[in-house]
Amino acid sequence: MLVMPPTIVVVDDEEALRTVLARELTFEGYQGVAIADKMDVYFWVIENQPDLIISDIKSPGMHGYQFLL
Repeated sequence: MLVMPPTIVVVDDEEALRTVLARELTFEGYQGVAIADKMDVYFWVIENQPDLIISDIKSPGMHGYQFLL
């Protein structure tokens, strides 16, 4: 039986931070996904239902607290 690793989404407008964090999560055995825009991740989350979302709070457009609602 194939067991998929937990999916963790990293949402941050800083490319270097989200890319490195998602890469490290993948290295540790998770499925790390990096997404820059909160509107893009909103629809991605609905479709894919990740196990965990790591999001910055301050970002252009929609901030982290708005995303949680």
